[in-house]
Amino acid sequence: MAIFGLGLGMTMTATSLLQSTRNADRRGAELNRLNLVWALGACVCPTLAAHSLRIASACTIFSSLGLFFFLMCLWVLVFERDPETPGWPQRGSTGLRFTGQKWSLTLWPVSLVVVILLPTGIESSMGGWIAAYVQRTHEAILTTVTAGSCFWVGLMLSRTIASAFLLRRRSEGLVLTQSLCTVVAGALLLISTTASPGILLGVFLVGFGLGPVYPLLLAIALQYSENTTIFFVAGVGSAFFPWLTGIVSSSTSSLRTGLLVPLAASVLMLALGFRIARMAKGRERTVGMPTQSAR
Repeated sequence: MAIFGLGLGMTMTATSLLQSTRNADRRGAELNRLNLVWALGACVCPTLAAHSLRIASACTIFSSLGLFFFLMCLWVLVFERDPETPGWPQRGSTGLRFTGQKWSLTLWPVSLVVVILLPTGIESSMGGWIAAYVQRTHEAILTTVTAGSCFWVGLMLSRTIASAFLLRRRSEGLVLTQSLCTVVAGALLLISTTASPGILLGVFLVGFGLGPVYPLLLAIALQYSENTTIFFVAGVGSAFFPWLTGIVSSSTSSLRTGLLVPLAASVLMLALGFRIARMAKGRERTVGMPTQSAR
């Protein structure tokens, strides 16, 4: 499983970098579409696996997966190619900055490094703890199941809408700001009410707001450097915040208090996000400015 996880992480990182490089002019939209596909797979595949176990053994399922990835590997070796050298961002090119420091976080502004920890952490915290929270608040199993579905439906729906808007050249900074405000509003509603409609709406708003945030932040980060350290930073957030939520919940004997952790993270993300949105707008103007030779 450790080797599988290592390969999965490398594959997802490489795919993100390839999509980012091949579609540098619409990086935010493409990364939103890519993360939409991954979220869809995360929702559908567990159900497919559960149904598959009724007609096949686990050994057969894993063997089939192994064959599938082997065929994908052959496809990549034969048909996929790295972009040609002229297509790669060059040192000193507009909107990009490279250094020789392979694992240095100084490649990015401090605010961007901090904020990219937060959306993955909030998503993991809400996705992991929301079912338990709703079950303790409302014992009805229907409400518990619906809450999880609302979160993932909101996340996938917002990524679909954001992809369409960004492909039409809508400002990435504006989409990011609107999404961050939606996350905070949803988290506040979720914490402040115990009524089923309010909880379900709050969960949906958190998912809907979170959907475009990480892909957009990643697109902004990759404008500074395509160093893979930024993916590691995001992964730290997804591991740390669910753990911290559980620690706070256990120490206070209240899961509602524990959910103040993702709420605080969403407020911090909003505060830093205004600065990041201004940076994104500034870089959009810089990239869109004609060069001297073009003039």
